[in-house]
Amino acid sequence: HAPSQVLVHDAVRPFVDAELIDRTIAAIGERQGALPTLPVADTLKRESAAGVIGETISRNGLHAAQTPQGFPFWPILAAHEKA
Repeated sequence: HAPSQVLVHDAVRPFVDAELIDRTIAAIGERQGALPTLPVADTLKRESAAGVIGETISRNGLHAAQTPQGFPFWPILAAHEKA
């Protein structure tokens, strides 16, 4: 019997808490996955063509992707089989 949902975790963050897992599962839709994120806190700089810091990038609207990421089972299985 196949599951209805699946989580993919990269194990870089081994201490993920149960609350994040629960929220990710709850956010999985019938046809869409769920991607937990954190707002970017670091100051981001863009290098100029001359190889020096050219500008500071606004953090507005930027988020760092986290894991686990959640998916409805059949679409993610089909994507893996196609790959």
